[in-house]
Amino acid sequence: MNPNPEFGKLKVFGITIGNDDIHLRTHRIDSQLRMMTYYLCTWSIRNFSSIQNACSEGFQKEGGFNCKVRLSVNQEEVKIIVECIFYYYYVINCCVTISTDSGTVLFHKTFDNAAAPCNNQFKDTVSITGEDFQKLKELPNDTFVLTCRITRSGVDDAILKYNPINFAINISTYLKTLEADLKKYSGAFSKQKVNLRVGGATEVVNKAVLCSRSPVFEKMFGNEMREHENNTVIITDIKMPVLRALVSFLCSGLLPDCDFDFLCDLYYAANKYGIWELHQ
Repeated sequence: MNPNPEFGKLKVFGITIGNDDIHLRTHRIDSQLRMMTYYLCTWSIRNFSSIQNACSEGFQKEGGFNCKVRLSVNQEEVKIIVECIFYYYYVINCCVTISTDSGTVLFHKTFDNAAAPCNNQFKDTVSITGEDFQKLKELPNDTFVLTCRITRSGVDDAILKYNPINFAINISTYLKTLEADLKKYSGAFSKQKVNLRVGGATEVVNKAVLCSRSPVFEKMFGNEMREHENNTVIITDIKMPVLRALVSFLCSGLLPDCDFDFLCDLYYAANKYGIWELHQ
């Protein structure tokens, strides 16, 4: 594989599980110019029509970001499940392509988390069934290539799109502090989600992130309070757009572009929950 010259060091990750006719290659590529990271899972699948039931999985685990791509094949369906878990603000874009071994594209689909990049989790499924599945079974040499490319946008990209006030915040220091604080939480607690409800709307956020940045939330979920039992917090004095901006800051140290009134509401929320980095 010859990556574009703009890419940095090429690293191999992952494992192969399943049928001998399914071969997996996985790579992690850092783009030094675009401040992005690419994760590539490429499967070469032979004797497709004879595969009864098989699966293969590639994964990447590194500080603050876990990524897993799972392929399953049976007599009725080809399924790709992409799952990413992360503590920081990341925009995740996925592209799944199926092509013949000569390079002709048979299937292509893209999806991303641009609508909710602060949820700390991204999961989606691509399923090939029906006519598309039959086309794969009718290929002359019974072989095809499936590629899943995951693009992770770095924080530096997000800074360019956000409020200039972010330049007054040391993003690097904030993220290093967040990462260090998250190490205090392990096991099931670090994976739990909290529902923050405002009226009929709900914002889902990682519990460890909440507790590591806010002493109010830490006390709330550390004691036998109602919120501790059902992982749900009802909020009546903060608007949902303000709450979402607050959650975005907790995860990334970044603020959205906003007017003075919005900043005043955000200041109130930061003061209420003891988020001093934002309050100051």
